[in-house]
Amino acid sequence: MQVPLEARRSQLEQIPWVESASVQRILPNRLRVELTERTPVAFARSGNELALIDAHGVILDRPRGEELHFPIVTGVSEDLPRDQREKRMQTYAEFMKDVDLVRSGSSDRVSEVDLSIPKDLRVVMTGWQTPTIHRP
Repeated sequence: MQVPLEARRSQLEQIPWVESASVQRILPNRLRVELTERTPVAFARSGNELALIDAHGVILDRPRGEELHFPIVTGVSEDLPRDQREKRMQTYAEFMKDVDLVRSGSSDRVSEVDLSIPKDLRVVMTGWQTPTIHRP
């Protein structure tokens, strides 16, 4: 029986958690399948629901029973075309990188990021201590 390799690769890449797939024939009678799994980078809020989202704007179901810690992003719902979600997630990734360049570890304090207006990023950060001013 001949297995259509390209069709199988395409079918595997339709699985939401699969970023890329490779299917190769190994003679005489074996197949090698390699999968690259998507890596979530944030929670995407849609109404009252939270899903996971990767750096390419692909929205993923949350695994049951997993304790995950990510910032929450808004403005990247499934209603938005995938290419626009990906651009907004690129803005998110650049912000997270830049905030760590300013102060190491700052991205760990990011709680929420509103990507609704990409040129006007709104961020909620937690855990900052207001400096105490001592006056003589």
